[in-house]
Amino acid sequence: MVFGGLNSEVESKHPAGPRAQTGSQAAGMTRARVPMVLSPDNVMRKRIVTILRKHMKIDEEVDREVRARLKHLQEGTRDWEIQYKRVVEQVRRNKGLI
Repeated sequence: MVFGGLNSEVESKHPAGPRAQTGSQAAGMTRARVPMVLSPDNVMRKRIVTILRKHMKIDEEVDREVRARLKHLQEGTRDWEIQYKRVVEQVRRNKGLI
């Protein structure tokens, strides 16, 4: 009911008519993803916050590890900036993040 009823209701109210495609449909995404997008704001907010916190935690862990490896360089110098970027990429690769 959620898939059929909700999508047909949205499509019938769409200004371009019931045959118009949404951006996700035009991009080839499945209809199964539409109800998630049309979830109430509080549900979406909780999902987004959870995902963002997870990724921020990972970034903080990577940053701590990189800074620990670069103790021998003075932060803010050109060498430090170059090495920081290189080591961040290396750590992310080792953790399977890229």
